[in-house]
Amino acid sequence: MFEEEKEVIKQYFKILSKNHPEKFEIEEMFDDDGEPIVPENMKDSNDENKWVLLKSNVTEEDIFKLEEKFNVKLPSIYKTFISTYFHIFEELDGDLDDFHCEDGKEVYVDILPQPSNKPLQVIENVYKGCEEIIEFGYIPMGDFNGWGPLCFDALNNYRLVWLDHEEYYNCETREALEELGETIFDNFKEFLECFFAGVTHKCGM
Repeated sequence: MFEEEKEVIKQYFKILSKNHPEKFEIEEMFDDDGEPIVPENMKDSNDENKWVLLKSNVTEEDIFKLEEKFNVKLPSIYKTFISTYFHIFEELDGDLDDFHCEDGKEVYVDILPQPSNKPLQVIENVYKGCEEIIEFGYIPMGDFNGWGPLCFDALNNYRLVWLDHEEYYNCETREALEELGETIFDNFKEFLECFFAGVTHKCGM
């Protein structure tokens, strides 16, 4: 991974940690299988209701195997992102201007968690459930405002495109998904600026 990109990613995590410590609070202690959501080594020793970031041990080889398994090519900065820290955010908040002619639109995103005991498992599970859209070049990286997957468009410079969850299941071609999809961010850095650094993003939608 590129060290310059890693330092950029670390800075975004640092900003989020400073400005929104509440994002490190634990809302649910156990998952649907009754397993603890927070691994022991991610528990905050000073506050049992919080978790802490942990340096990731995800390697380039791990990510290569993920890409090979699902026949995808992830953008470099996102590969750096998933190999920098383990995290288990519930959701992150952002503000959008010019979103369907509305300014100051408050939205949230559920990014795919990476607990230290299951670093890439959630990502793999989501990819398994979205293989049809992945075949058409849309790689999910989270859920946008509860409205559907936010995906990298691998055929268009990895723009981040939202696919409406009530409609994308019916799309059987790349062309149909292109008509449905709405570009929210031109790149992953804009996503980080919005949801990690609190910069209001202008959509132009």
